[in-house]
Amino acid sequence: MKKIVLIGIFALFATGLGLGLAGWYFGVLPRSLQCRLKPFCQEAVTADQETQAAGVKNIIFDLGGVLLETDSKAMTGLVGTWRMSSYLLTHQTNPIDVLKRLINFLCEEEGFHPPAGEPVACWYGEPMPPMLCAWQKGQLEGQKAIEKLCAHIQNFWERQQAGGPRYFASKTERDLIIDLLRIIFDVRQRIQTTVPVKASWQLLERLAAQKNEDGTRRYRFFVLSNVDAEMVPELHKKFPQLFTYFDGGQGIYSGCDGCLKPEPAAYETLCKRYSLDPQECLFIDDQEENVHAARAYGMLAAHWNAERPKEMENLLHKLNIV
Repeated sequence: MKKIVLIGIFALFATGLGLGLAGWYFGVLPRSLQCRLKPFCQEAVTADQETQAAGVKNIIFDLGGVLLETDSKAMTGLVGTWRMSSYLLTHQTNPIDVLKRLINFLCEEEGFHPPAGEPVACWYGEPMPPMLCAWQKGQLEGQKAIEKLCAHIQNFWERQQAGGPRYFASKTERDLIIDLLRIIFDVRQRIQTTVPVKASWQLLERLAAQKNEDGTRRYRFFVLSNVDAEMVPELHKKFPQLFTYFDGGQGIYSGCDGCLKPEPAAYETLCKRYSLDPQECLFIDDQEENVHAARAYGMLAAHWNAERPKEMENLLHKLNIV
């Protein structure tokens, strides 16, 4: 009996340890992979920005990383808590770092070399190879994408076994990465791990509460998000309250509209479809390259930092937007 109790106590401890480690790796470290450029929220507000802010009528939100995020505990639960905790303790490596290396390998495999100085869509802070761009643009289904990825991984592993480049630290690591990718590309599993970002939802509610003198809403809200087509209806189904702020979800979704941020076409498509003047738009995104592209298109743009959400509120106060 004592043995059973001790086993149970150890199981609870290990589960808590696994979830804690996974939360640290998947929650804190991935954010550090974002561009380390100085966030807009820390810059002094210029006179030109104040002037443009006075004319803002439309506020455009990114989804992933701003209004929605991945729940690290849910992700760990799908992979297996014991399995993840064992990997983290024995390999002492962030799986996200392995995914980053894999993305670079895929770029080399597909002969993709991002042109210097041009805006490029990124995934986990790394330039996306053509195959992933095709998935995000709705040109490749998630199932086909994961099949292609697994084929590449198998090729990488065979080369490593034959004395070639070291792609993975072990077979355990290889198998874990494959299963993480299967979750990411399986919309039924990915939606389980998607949760609201409380701070940005509260900000959205405050912005939506702003009224004109005649009682109408001060701002219109739009979505501009890099998200595959299969995920869009699932997001609307799981978060119906969120999309009421966007008049049912009006906006541009890369998988449905075929254009990726930071490509100028993404911002242009949004403005043309809804007859928006870029000078009257505020764009909020968690990726610096997307923020810079929005500014280049003529929008007022701000970088959302999940670690310091108060900075965004302070910025919007300075600009008299909220």
